[in-house]
Amino acid sequence: MLALPCLLGHSALAETIPLEQAPAAVRKTIQERLGNATIEDVDRDQDEGKVIFTITFTLAGQDRELTLSEGGRILSAQVFLKDLSPALQMAIQHVAPADAIEHIEKVVDETPEYYSVDWKAKDGQSRAFDLWEGGKLKSVQMTLEEAPAAVRAGIQKQAGSDAVRMVSKSFEEADPQYIAKLVHEGSERDLTVSEAGEFLRIEIGLAEAPPAVRKTVATTIGQGSVTSIEKAMDDGHVQYEVEWTTKEGAAHSFTVLAGGKLRSVHLGLDETPAVVRTAIARELAGDKLKEISKSYDDGVAYDVTVLRGGRDRDFSIGENGQLLRLEMSLQETPPIVQKGILKFIGAGTITAIDRTVEDDRTQYNIDWKSKDGAAHSFSLVENGSMKSMSVTLAETPPAANAAIVQEVGTATLKEIAASFDDNAVNYDVTIIRGEQERDFTVAQGGKLERRQLFLEEIASAAQGSIKRIVSTGMILRIDQVFDQKKGGFRMEVESVIEGKRYDFSVGQNGLFLGVEKS
Repeated sequence: MLALPCLLGHSALAETIPLEQAPAAVRKTIQERLGNATIEDVDRDQDEGKVIFTITFTLAGQDRELTLSEGGRILSAQVFLKDLSPALQMAIQHVAPADAIEHIEKVVDETPEYYSVDWKAKDGQSRAFDLWEGGKLKSVQMTLEEAPAAVRAGIQKQAGSDAVRMVSKSFEEADPQYIAKLVHEGSERDLTVSEAGEFLRIEIGLAEAPPAVRKTVATTIGQGSVTSIEKAMDDGHVQYEVEWTTKEGAAHSFTVLAGGKLRSVHLGLDETPAVVRTAIARELAGDKLKEISKSYDDGVAYDVTVLRGGRDRDFSIGENGQLLRLEMSLQETPPIVQKGILKFIGAGTITAIDRTVEDDRTQYNIDWKSKDGAAHSFSLVENGSMKSMSVTLAETPPAANAAIVQEVGTATLKEIAASFDDNAVNYDVTIIRGEQERDFTVAQGGKLERRQLFLEEIASAAQGSIKRIVSTGMILRIDQVFDQKKGGFRMEVESVIEGKRYDFSVGQNGLFLGVEKS
């Protein structure tokens, strides 16, 4: 979850206590870090449900603050403008004059570390912003009225009757996001929308989740306790990101789709299969491991986030230890691929590059922005030739255009990719219908080649066969594929049965057509 800028002051739950009443770990850190400093106050408070301690002390005639966790870990430390590098001082004063700055703290409990600045504007209003060590803005606080019209509309639509306490514009992602602090039934929660006002995520209570999600949560956590739930939009999917603790206090998290299907589970390195651990260690090299998530999106994969050079990088490992996806920089791609990328984007800007393996072929997926800020994407194969590229509906041929419009119907068109495989041009279309993302493929001549379906949408005969085959396993995906030669169609099913991946086909009449074990 993206952090809002820190605000000066403590919550209504804060209380000043004698130093002797602080936990031993807190007293130990104070003794080790503050030495002969004079301790003025020890405040016990809560931040997102966790107990924190703010220590006010005097050193060399100057009052400062230090914030510690209940276990004595340093969370943040107050600093002064003069303590910072000239570049950082200049960046701060570009936003707030030196005489308007009320408080600066260095947040050390997150990676990478950053600085949070509280200041008072000319109108007397308290403001805040965060910066990275290099001086680049991380986030900046504003009023709802100061946010763009689309953002205001998006926040008000999602907030409903909740009061909007403050808004923060975050620059942590490729595209700016706006985080609104809402007051809901006496408690605060965060709502995030895009610059276009589109819903991205919101904190909710378990009772607000759909019944299917609540059932999956109950089954997954057993006698554990939910600590937080966020409803989020991710690649067209509505999902629920759940953090919970076991009876013993161990922290875990997982993600559930709106229909109750488990989408991913966070794991420790020791919880992954041996072949996966070996592959992770190979890719990790000298990087710092941040997290591992077992994903069920398209087969079973292990998505790994590492910290390299002060920034996060991701890669994915298959169950057999094969590297499926690797986030990389332009310089890490082969020269012929670099040349193809730079030629295609011209004066545009690269936002992300992933190297993936599909059908045993390596390809490079590039997200980029043109000079006018419009987002685009394309894929190249290893020889630098084009594999696919994003296009608009208006850029598709008339026959394909008509077929796409008919298939989309009342759904929301999300994206179209022109694919150049097998010396033919096909159009892979992604839509959102009923809060579910799905896709289909149309040939250049307008023929519908394939459409993704869900089990409940399939004819009863085929549905019954699929249920019997999968039994207690998990259905990952169902495609209705049209066989132009035979004039009919079949259902191609991706599934996990007894922990192993199986792809099989059934006819519309439920006839079993074959299975492939991978």
